Amino acid sequence: MQDNDKYEKTFTAPDANVLIVDDNELSLKTAETLFNFFQISVKKTRSGHEAFDLVRNESFDIIFLDQMMPDIDGTETAANIREWEKKFSNRKPLVIIALTAAAVYWEMFYSNGFDGCISKPLDTNTLAGILTRWLPKEKIKPVQSLQFIKSDICADKDLRNELMKMFLEDECNTYDDIENALKSDDIKKAHRLSHSLKSSAGHLHLENLKQAAADAEKSLSAGKNQITERQLLVLKEELMSALKKLTEELKTPER
Repeated sequence: MQDNDKYEKTFTAPDANVLIVDDNELSLKTAETLFNFFQISVKKTRSGHEAFDLVRNESFDIIFLDQMMPDIDGTETAANIREWEKKFSNRKPLVIIALTAAAVYWEMFYSNGFDGCISKPLDTNTLAGILTRWLPKEKIKPVQSLQFIKSDICADKDLRNELMKMFLEDECNTYDDIENALKSDDIKKAHRLSHSLKSSAGHLHLENLKQAAADAEKSLSAGKNQITERQLLVLKEELMSALKKLTEELKTPER
């Protein structure tokens, strides 16, 4: 029985082989925790190039592939995999699922070799549906005893504490990095950093920061720098506010 807040585990898949490709550490940690709930041990990488090498040398049932990464993006990585499958592989085509903060672009993913997409942060119910649809049926093992998990895995207290610590370490200098990238006219890097910050903020439900990062990302899209001083100021203020809020939350003892 499901409700909006909890997911009742109905299966595990301990023999599944899953690869997650994402350059955001909070995204990787959240995904790993969620897959562990289904007893799936995942292999992780932050690089499209490395993902391509892994696919050529190992066998996976599903690859969850982020779109925006620093070396080659998800679309190019998927294209490389599909081209390699056509020319050299006699294996069954790999199931490729796009990890995206904007599932509205699902048509773009389907037309570029993906089998589906899932929004970040990952939702337990949506992920369970993808796993039961795409994993080999013999790897789906029904469970006998009831076990529940929050549909929003990031609401789990222990995971949230870990994500907050990661955010404080990973994102404390992000504004400076974006500003320096803009000064050196590296629009692509500034765009990617804004995108990653948006994703990190989303995992911790920092909605104001998420929106500020999304605005910056949009203004830096297509290789054009259309960001305003006002947008940069708001981004800086929201990031500083988020860092302060998370620091205080971690210091507050549980009641």
